[in-house]
Amino acid sequence: PAEPGKPAEPGKPAEPGTPAEPGKPAEPGTPAEPGKPAEPGTPAEPGKPAEPGKPAEPGKPAEPGKPAEPGTPAEPGKPAEPGTPAEPGKPAESGKPVEPGKPVEPGTPAQSGAPEQPNR
Repeated sequence: PAEPGKPAEPGKPAEPGTPAEPGKPAEPGTPAEPGKPAEPGTPAEPGKPAEPGKPAEPGKPAEPGKPAEPGTPAEPGKPAEPGTPAEPGKPAESGKPVEPGKPVEPGTPAQSGAPEQPNR
């Protein structure tokens, strides 16, 4: 027959943990270096002198003109038609005899008196 088991041994109590070390203070940062002064720019090179222009080429000689074509000959003129003969003039009519003048009538004698009133 099997033997009975042994009773278990009681556990050991846990050991206390190691306490944490306190943190180190932060180190101060490195101060920034001052900026360098700007270097002076390169001076501009002087411009090149302009090249002289090319001389103009001589012009071509003009071509000679063409001779003129002869004109069309004129047609001969037509002979003039004869004019219409003039009609003979009429004889002049004789004038009327002049009537003798009338004798002048004597004027009316002026009346004395007040002048007439003009109409208003």
